[in-house]
Amino acid sequence: MSIDEIMLQYYPHKDACPQEGKPCLKDKCKYWVEEKVCWDIEFGSIVKSVFGSERHDYIYYDLQDINYPKLCLRPELWLENKTDFKQPPKVVISIGINSFRLAEKLKEKFNLTQWEIESRCQDGGDDHDLVMTTHASYLERNEIIKMLERIKEELIPKIILEEKSINTCNLCKTRCESLTDHDKYAICYSCEKRIISENLPNYF
Repeated sequence: MSIDEIMLQYYPHKDACPQEGKPCLKDKCKYWVEEKVCWDIEFGSIVKSVFGSERHDYIYYDLQDINYPKLCLRPELWLENKTDFKQPPKVVISIGINSFRLAEKLKEKFNLTQWEIESRCQDGGDDHDLVMTTHASYLERNEIIKMLERIKEELIPKIILEEKSINTCNLCKTRCESLTDHDKYAICYSCEKRIISENLPNYF
């Protein structure tokens, strides 16, 4: 069953919440707005429209010259207490990065002061996310559209371009996810091992 077929089981096709499957709370839910629109549904439609994607949750980009690993963008409305009207819904934008080193250098390079680095290394890997959190109601959807457009047109292309140079060994010029920084040089494990082997006799 496709995602589209699954979504036919929920609002607005049926009176079931897409977040939890329970009957829609309507006016008692902070995602429900005066125009009788579910902000959760509308947010997904906005993401699809801005990025020209069939999905609104995971959007993948190929990195330069390689098809893997991909860059993963995840825009989402955070699942919160739907009846708590004290704060507008939380919007979380995550960009999947393949190492903490890369995430740190991208944040510094592009002065991403509003973005935090969060680990997603559940299996012992080095994957991290650049994460930006804000709050926005349905009435602020135009601001959300502009933010998503900036991410699509400005930030993502810059990250894709910069990733290649950050993840390239300064010595052998090999593309590598795991580099060690030595002063102004970034060197892969193979080059480190070769340098040590070639110079070890000088220390004995």
